[in-house]
Amino acid sequence: MISNKTISAIEVCLGIAQMQASGPVTGTALSQRLHLSISHLENILKQLKQGRIIASVRGPGGGYTLTQALDHTTLWDIAAVFEKTLQNTEKMGVPSSLAAPYEWALEGVVVAYLQGIVLSDVLNESFMETAHDRRQQVLRHGDLHHRSRGTMLVRPSVGW
Repeated sequence: MISNKTISAIEVCLGIAQMQASGPVTGTALSQRLHLSISHLENILKQLKQGRIIASVRGPGGGYTLTQALDHTTLWDIAAVFEKTLQNTEKMGVPSSLAAPYEWALEGVVVAYLQGIVLSDVLNESFMETAHDRRQQVLRHGDLHHRSRGTMLVRPSVGW
């Protein structure tokens, strides 16, 4: 549903968010913190910059910063840079399948969910605990109504 590259991009933005208080964050610092190769990280950073999620500062003391406040950048803002949507696919002339109505509905749930979460939410420990508790409840009870909300958010793999 959400690609590994998108998940990495969200983690990159969270890393920048946490470290940018002392100035622009270098690619090397992000690479070390997130355990990503420089080449993979640079590819993600390039796309985030093209999507206007981050900005770069050149020269000594340079690096990357977020372009908006943490409470204005949604997870969908980041994901939209990397994910192909059905709407975009349809514009490119790709024929729709018999499952298209279900795919559209599922995409709508995912987009709406990610649009409702800003970076500051993810950095908030109580939000993460609530999401984790909701996910555990879904896994125990198999509640399909809550499954689309409960399983979407995965705690980043690095310590925040």
